[in-house]
Amino acid sequence: MFALVAFALGLVCGFVAFSDGGRGGKRLSSLRAHLEAIEGPEVPVGDGTIAGIVRTQNGEPVAGMRVWAEVEVEWPFPCERVDPLEGEDLEHGVTNAVRQYLWLRETRRTTETDASGRFVLRGMADRDYAVYAHKRGYAVEDAYPGMQFTDGYGTSARPGDELEFSAIPVVRLPVEIHADGLAPGDRVDIEWSRLDWSRLDWDREDDSSFETWSTLEPWIELPPGRYELRAVAEFDSLSGGSDTKSVTLRLGKDPDPIAFEVRMLSTLQVRVEKPPELMDTELKVALFRIGDEELAGVDMGLGQFIWRELEPGTYRVSGNWVFGSEAAGTTTVVVGPGLTEAVLEMAAPDPAKRFVLRVLGPDGRPLDDLQFNQTFTPEPGQEIESALDPVTTKNGTHYLYRIDNERRAGTYRVDVSHDDYGDVSVILDPASTATNEVRFAAPAFVDATVPGHARAGGDCVLQFFRDYDTSMGWEVERLGKDGQLRFGPVQPGAYILILRLESDTANAYLGNERVVLKSGEQPVTVRLPELHTVRVVWEGTGKAEVRLTTLSDAPHIRSNEWTAEVGSDGVAELRLVPAGRYAITTTRGGSAEIEVPTQLEATLR
Repeated sequence: MFALVAFALGLVCGFVAFSDGGRGGKRLSSLRAHLEAIEGPEVPVGDGTIAGIVRTQNGEPVAGMRVWAEVEVEWPFPCERVDPLEGEDLEHGVTNAVRQYLWLRETRRTTETDASGRFVLRGMADRDYAVYAHKRGYAVEDAYPGMQFTDGYGTSARPGDELEFSAIPVVRLPVEIHADGLAPGDRVDIEWSRLDWSRLDWDREDDSSFETWSTLEPWIELPPGRYELRAVAEFDSLSGGSDTKSVTLRLGKDPDPIAFEVRMLSTLQVRVEKPPELMDTELKVALFRIGDEELAGVDMGLGQFIWRELEPGTYRVSGNWVFGSEAAGTTTVVVGPGLTEAVLEMAAPDPAKRFVLRVLGPDGRPLDDLQFNQTFTPEPGQEIESALDPVTTKNGTHYLYRIDNERRAGTYRVDVSHDDYGDVSVILDPASTATNEVRFAAPAFVDATVPGHARAGGDCVLQFFRDYDTSMGWEVERLGKDGQLRFGPVQPGAYILILRLESDTANAYLGNERVVLKSGEQPVTVRLPELHTVRVVWEGTGKAEVRLTTLSDAPHIRSNEWTAEVGSDGVAELRLVPAGRYAITTTRGGSAEIEVPTQLEATLR
C-alpha cells in the first residue's frame, strides 16, 4: 500500500513539474502538506488479546517467530476503494489510497514468540483479524481454532482465541533460472514431487505441489527430503518451456544452487477475417504441425484464436464453418520464439453447396431464434435427415449447408421451428442459389376433447400429423382425466389427430380425426370408438401370456398389441379392443384369428 501511495505521489509530482515548466517544485511542498493533512478513517480500538503458541510437529517450541494480525475487512472499506490511476479525479484517488494505508498501519498488531514459543497480541478490537506467522527456515502449516488460508491470507481469529501454529522446518534452496527473455519480476512455477514421501515429514494429503520462484526472490523453501523439481516458466504472458531436476534437502546443510535451463516456447495468435455476410457465423479453427496431428487451442472470441507452448517450426492453420466439412480458409505459418501473429482469411462457401433462407414472422419481421431440420430424399423411400443449428441469423437470413455434398438430384425439405409459431416446411430447389423466403402464419392452438375418455381407462394420448405425413408429427402429452388436452402452437393447415391407447397392457391405435386448423383458438373433438373385451380360454398347461395383434398393413395400426396374463381360472381378458380383425397367440403356443365384435371369445390349447 505504501508503494502505491509513493507511486501515485511521484506521478502527481512529476506531472505538476512538467506542466508548470519547472515551476512544479514550488507546488510540491503544498501537495505534501495536503497528503500529510489527510485524516485516516476511524480505527477500531479495544483491549482484547489473541494468544497462542508455535511448535514444530515434534512439539518443540519455536522462538523468535514474527506474528502479526490485521483487521479483516470487506469492501466497501471505511473509505471508498478507488484506483488512483483510474478516472479523472486523481486527487480523490490518491486521498483514498493514503487513507487505506493509514488504516492498515494503525490496525496492525505485531509481536514475536518467546523462548517457550508463546505469543500475545494486545490492543485488539472486537473484530475479525487475519493472523500471520513467519520465520525464515519454517513453513507455517495451520493454526487452531482458526482456518489456515493459503496464498498468504492468514488465519481467521477474534480476541479471546487461543491459536496453535504448526511450524515445519524447511530448507531454502537457491534456484537459478537460465532462459532467454527472463525479465525482472518474471515468475516461474517450480513444481515438486516428493520421492521419499512420509506424512510424518509434512502433514499434507498429496505428494506434489508447487512453489513460486521470481527474479526478486530467487529461491524456494521445502521440508527436508528427496524431490523431483520441474521449472515451468511464463514470460510476459508467453509460454515458456520446462526443465526437470532431482535434489535432496537436509536440515543444517545449505544446499548448492540448482539451475534450470528453460527454453522459451512459442505462442501463435491468429486473427480470422470473415466475409461480411458471415460475420456472425461460428467457425472451427485447427492448428496442425506439418505432418502431425491437430493441436488444441483456445477460442478467445471476436475471431481470435491462440495456441501456447508450441515448439518453433512450421504449422498449418485451417478454418471450417460450423455448417461445412471442407476447409474454408488455410494458411501456413512459421512460428518462431515468443509471440507470432497470423491472419486467416475465410472464404464464403460455394453457393451451390448451401441454401439461403429468409424467415419472417406473421407480422413480416425477420426471425432469428429458430431450429432447423433438413431432409434429403435422393429417390422415393430413401431419406437422409439432419438436425441443424441456426447458422447465420442476421436480419432473418440463414445459411444452411446442404446435407448432400455430391450435389445429387433429389428433394430437399427444410423444417423450420419457432417456439411461438410452431413448425413450417419448405421444399428447396437444389439447383437454385436464390434466397428462399419462409413466412410463418399466426399460429393455431388446439383444444382437443375425447368424450368418454374414462371408458378407455384414462390411458389415451393424441398424436398430430400433417395429413398423414408421418415425418411431420408430434408426440402429445397424455389426455387429462376429463379427456381434454390443449396443444400448440402449430401452423394453420390440414392435420390428422390420431388417438392411441398407451398402458401397461396395451399399445394400440383407436381412431383418428382429420381437421383443418386456422389461426387462433380452435376446439376439436376426437371420437372414441366402441371398445370391447376379448375373452381367451387357455386349455394348455402352465402359466401363459396371451397377446392380441391387429391383422392390418396400415402403418398406424399394424403394431397394435394387447397383452394379458392367464388367470388361475385359465382365462385371460384383453380389454379396450376396437372393432377389427386380430390374431391371438400365447407364449406357450397355440393361435387363432377373430373378428371383433362378431367374435369376442376364443379357445387356445
